[in-house]
Amino acid sequence: MSLPNPPGNHSSLVSHEARACLPDGVSSRSRSWLFVSALDSAAQRRALGSGADVLVADLEELTAPQDRQAGCIRVVDFMAECRQAGVVTAVRINSLDEGGQGQLEKVIEGGPAAVLISQTEAARHIEELDALLGACETRLRLPLGHTAIVPVLASPLAVVRTFEVLAASSRVKAGMLAGRRLAKVLQMENPDDATALRHVRSRFALECAAAGCLAVDSGYAYPDAQALADDLAWARGVGLRSKHAISEDQVAALNQALLSSRQIPEN
Repeated sequence: MSLPNPPGNHSSLVSHEARACLPDGVSSRSRSWLFVSALDSAAQRRALGSGADVLVADLEELTAPQDRQAGCIRVVDFMAECRQAGVVTAVRINSLDEGGQGQLEKVIEGGPAAVLISQTEAARHIEELDALLGACETRLRLPLGHTAIVPVLASPLAVVRTFEVLAASSRVKAGMLAGRRLAKVLQMENPDDATALRHVRSRFALECAAAGCLAVDSGYAYPDAQALADDLAWARGVGLRSKHAISEDQVAALNQALLSSRQIPEN
């Protein structure tokens, strides 16, 4: 699948910088993942100071549809700021058929370490994104295969197909479970009850290990620090070593609790 060179491209200098100074990518050492609006520069500055291992510029949930085009431009600059700070940066795009392809063509110029996508109910969705990434990297002369894919599993069908989705591309370095979104689809009484989906979370850890990928656990709004600590202890017990932080306040606890000398092998 080929991609056109977008007209009016004015970010070539950023692309050259990205090629010259690509950050370390997603790895088993990526304990905490913090999502931030693609357009809100103040929130991005706070995120940079949070200590999170991976910052995810979110063009899906945290950026309003009317702001996404401007958000794509801001994301490229944000990635440059993260490189200067030595922070790994990723971006979540919308489904490819709902604007995600156009978003990808723009944000790839910043050299993200990974692209997250919630369109993950079949292996072909990952294969299509893989092909698009390859075309983008070739166009920008970025290292072929540098950009990882992180499927966000947010529906019952995606969850039951976890291994199939994760094994669809060698670019898949991690998978993320969106437990709160899954709980809403299942019409669970309290989507922020971290204990309600523990059976799914433990199976998710197993499926990711089988696929050789990092398992990024779902984030939750815990009622207090003790509830967060208890759930992190449970997560470590089932082999989870990485987690989505829903706010800057959770990052330090995640980083401390998920330290481990035994990590999964790199792909």
